[in-house]
Amino acid sequence: MTLRTVTFKLEEEKLQELDLLAKAVGKRRSDLIREAINELIMRYKYKIANQKMKETIAVLERLRVY
Repeated sequence: MTLRTVTFKLEEEKLQELDLLAKAVGKRRSDLIREAINELIMRYKYKIANQKMKETIAVLERLRVY
């Protein structure tokens, strides 16, 4: 996996919290940020898939013949 450098702005307080957390769990700041981004991506993928499934079920229920 090739890693690329990304720059973004973050509130000073959040950065301090992140650094404290990284120290507490024995990881680097960038490792925690990557983990958080991966979690966010998975959460959104699940949310999108779940919504599509609900829409499909709704269509199938409307097509149901009684």
